[in-house]
Amino acid sequence: MKAEGAEGAEGAGGAEGAEGAEGAEGAEGAEGAEGDREKNLLHSFSWVTALRLASETLPNSQKTNDK
Repeated sequence: MKAEGAEGAEGAGGAEGAEGAEGAEGAEGAEGAEGDREKNLLHSFSWVTALRLASETLPNSQKTNDK
């Protein structure tokens, strides 16, 4: 009886460990998604900055179609 009880406790501990591992895996997935989001934001920011700099360096006649 005591041995079976200990075995049951070990099984419960193993289940908790597996659950913890799944939680850690989920956290890693969320971290990966955050990294992708940051990369996309940086890429967008780079394009906006490049376009803004390009528009500042164009002569006034090329900025608008008004003549």
